[in-house]
Amino acid sequence: MKVLHYTVILEREEDGGFHAFVPALKGCHTQGDTLDEALENAREAIEAYLDSLKAEGEPIPIEDILVRTVHITLSPPQTDCLCSPISHQPFSYHGPSTLPI
Repeated sequence: MKVLHYTVILEREEDGGFHAFVPALKGCHTQGDTLDEALENAREAIEAYLDSLKAEGEPIPIEDILVRTVHITLSPPQTDCLCSPISHQPFSYHGPSTLPI
C-alpha cells in the first residue's frame, strides 16, 4: 500500500468554522465547524477524490507544493498623505474609506 501526503489549507470562515481545500487536487474543498472536523472532512474528501480518479482511470496527482511563510513588517506612513511608493504622488482612490492592504 502506498502512502500519499497532501497539504490541506484551512481558512477561518467569517461566520465560524473552517473552509479546507487541497491545492494539489483541483476542486477538492470541504468545511467543518471545528478545526478537527474540517481536517477529518478533508481526509474523507481526499479519499473520495482519489477513488473517483481511480474509477475513471485517471492518474493520481502527486503533490509538488512548497509552502513557506513570508514575514512582512509594515511601517507607519511617514506623512499624512497616502502616496504612491513609486511616484510619490497622492493616490486617487475613490473606493471604500479604508484602503486594501
